[in-house]
Amino acid sequence: TKSRRTVFLVGQGGMGKTTNAVQLMRAGYDLLSEDGPFFITNNGSAYALSSLDFLHLTENTLKLFPELRARVVGARDHREKFAVPMNGLQNDTSWNQPHCVTHFIQLQRRPDVNAPHIKQINRNVVHRNLINESMVVFRQTLFREQGKPFKSYSEFVLDLLTKVIHGADTYELEYSDHHLDKIPEIISQL
Repeated sequence: TKSRRTVFLVGQGGMGKTTNAVQLMRAGYDLLSEDGPFFITNNGSAYALSSLDFLHLTENTLKLFPELRARVVGARDHREKFAVPMNGLQNDTSWNQPHCVTHFIQLQRRPDVNAPHIKQINRNVVHRNLINESMVVFRQTLFREQGKPFKSYSEFVLDLLTKVIHGADTYELEYSDHHLDKIPEIISQL
């Protein structure tokens, strides 16, 4: 988050969510969350809250940002990631306030991309994809037949996903690692 802009980066494992988040932090953004975003809902909107004490970085990300290697604590975790404490990495105190997502960016990291390319994508398609990826309960007959707890869970997740992207501009960003320094400028121009 930076200057009323809150960016939600999504993508499969290895697409560079954390790598891009670190690059955005270098450009003055504050990081709210990494792999497990925390949201509350209020008055028809979803608000992202900070839930982050540590960054979890792969060896590749540490190579891209060597200044973070000295901050690593402990050994690699079960995901082969290193923990880096967040204290001292944030740019100001905006990370400790709730924020509505303003930009939803689906990452496509490809080594053969000559220049970074961002294009707007349909919010309804993004919503459908989020539901398809997140709503196991809707897809599993066993869960649907179990009754109220699963129905309540399904309704909550559907409502949250809808509210998260409700007011956000939705994009897809194709890039390669050698474009990382250009990503903050691309995002600031959206």
